[in-house]
Amino acid sequence: MEPRLAASFWDLPWHPALVHFPIAFLFTAGVAVLLHHLIGRASLDRLAGSLIPLGVATFPVVVLTGLRDAGWGDFFRTLDMSQPLPWHVLAGVVTIVVSTGWWTARRMFADTLTVRADCVFAGATVWLLVLTGLLAGEVVFA
Repeated sequence: MEPRLAASFWDLPWHPALVHFPIAFLFTAGVAVLLHHLIGRASLDRLAGSLIPLGVATFPVVVLTGLRDAGWGDFFRTLDMSQPLPWHVLAGVVTIVVSTGWWTARRMFADTLTVRADCVFAGATVWLLVLTGLLAGEVVFA
């Protein structure tokens, strides 16, 4: 994507600014869950319980702004798997699926969700966020 001058505030790229919200919510939730299971502090589990839905809820806005910034339909018409952007999008979609599954598991199976499953969801979400961010760096700096 070539740099362009913004004609107005609305023409600026929004995805790079807004993407940090689900990242911060879900990364913090993942670390809080892992620490909760490590040291047993219930307040960390409550913190994660409030941050996971916020992270999941902010994803649609981030996806829409990403598609907008990438040129909506142009992204799909010019899809080139040798470039980092489609891999960034794929990693983002996997992150959304895993974190939504984590939130659903914690809500529906709160009494039976094992520590191992909670930690796997938390760890997977954290590492997927890191992977997605690394691929975003490749998009921007490649």
